[in-house]
Amino acid sequence: MARRPPGARPVTRRSSTAVALAAAGFFAAVAVAALALLAAPRPVRLETTVIVREGWTIFDIARELERRRVCPARDFVAAATDPTLAHNLGLPAGDAEGFLFPATYRFTMPTPAPRVVSRLVRTWHERAAPLLERHPERVAYAARKLATDGRLALVTIASLVEAETAAAAERPRIASVIWNRLDRLDPNLDRLQVDPATTYGCRRFPHLPSCAGYTGRGAPTRAMLADPSNPYNTYRHRGLPPGPIGNPGIDSLRAALEPERTDYLFYVAHPDGSGTHLFSRTYEEHRRAVARRGTATTTPANPAAGATPAPASSAPASRRAPRRGPTRNPSPSSATATRKRTPRRSTSPPAPRS
Repeated sequence: MARRPPGARPVTRRSSTAVALAAAGFFAAVAVAALALLAAPRPVRLETTVIVREGWTIFDIARELERRRVCPARDFVAAATDPTLAHNLGLPAGDAEGFLFPATYRFTMPTPAPRVVSRLVRTWHERAAPLLERHPERVAYAARKLATDGRLALVTIASLVEAETAAAAERPRIASVIWNRLDRLDPNLDRLQVDPATTYGCRRFPHLPSCAGYTGRGAPTRAMLADPSNPYNTYRHRGLPPGPIGNPGIDSLRAALEPERTDYLFYVAHPDGSGTHLFSRTYEEHRRAVARRGTATTTPANPAAGATPAPASSAPASRRAPRRGPTRNPSPSSATATRKRTPRRSTSPPAPRS
């Protein structure tokens, strides 16, 4: 028979009951605490879908983000144009314009603007940068020919292509015209005269006198076309604008990297209103194409002498009915025609969630 150790107290029915009551009290306290946690209000993290469309600028994206209550538009523009953030994100430019990849995103409401910019740029690195890496010779040629970072030059060309046509099939041909003109030494041709570039400059620098009253929509006015203080004015400045004028999609970037082999130097909107263009090799062909479009074909001023073609209408752009096709007399250096584009739904698959 086992002997009880000295000093040990015998287990009685009363002590067993006390232990059971203590255990029951502990579990009851745990249950009460759990119920209190469940009943306490918890912060709800709402999410929203944001579609960034091909060709949108930082201002367009900012407006959509604010509308979707992701972040204030002002905060996004400040973050997207922050040179320190652009450097930290590995971009070849002082801001993120051109590198905010068009796709469908999911964001928590709200999300800090720098985090939104980082998300869009990270998606660009994942989806667009590999395309540039597969064309090292074209990137090197752009850097050598245009005396700038090759990636920046190609994204800038892609943004011009994106702004100039909504027809996917003719993007490589539009890109060929831009490249052909950049490759020429003729001073009448190296001014690209791309309307969307000039109007974009007024969105970046609205304080310029020539941009007074411009709302961000419509064709450039005569004052805008004549203003050399607008660095994006491709009527007054030779070569490419300082940077992208929007955020191009993959198709436009591919067109800039793989332009169609042509000797076209001009194009004008097709008279059928389809949004496509008529392409010409010589200025005389271009004049005939413009005549088909129904635009006056009086002899234009010589752009080499510094004259600027006037818009076809002297009414303010905001009062003119939007239309496709040229809004001014053609000039030997005029490669483009102003048109109103309908925003397109993003064709890119959803971006990976962060």
